Amino acid sequence: MFETFGKLESVLIQRVKRTNPDAPDRLLALVFFNDSEKAAKAIEEMHEKEVDGHKLYVAKGLKRQQLDQDIIEFKKDEKRCNLFVKGFPSEINETILTAFFERITQPGAIKKMRIENDWYDSTKANFAFVCLKTPDLVNLVKQ
Repeated sequence: MFETFGKLESVLIQRVKRTNPDAPDRLLALVFFNDSEKAAKAIEEMHEKEVDGHKLYVAKGLKRQQLDQDIIEFKKDEKRCNLFVKGFPSEINETILTAFFERITQPGAIKKMRIENDWYDSTKANFAFVCLKTPDLVNLVKQ
């Protein structure tokens, strides 16, 4: 499926066990391209595409060290400015979520945003980490 975008360096497929024994296992595939432009095109065209009744989550893979550093920076970044948001429909994207928060606060209130899909249950809504520019803006959201 991904080879249509360019030459693949390697593919690693892993079965992920769920904590609920009645739920089927999930498959996780790490696809490595030789060309970053081809990888970007694959992400653009394959993200949220439905294949065999399953919606794909396709995103840039980060090295473990970079991912850990991003998480540390996100947690340190302006203490008390980060929000964990969940319970919104899975169709919502960054543009819609940004517009929602800016209606509550002010234009340009969001410093960073990261929307994540639930890897273990595709029927669950997405969740997001939203970093606002100041703690005062967080208080506006809480009201």
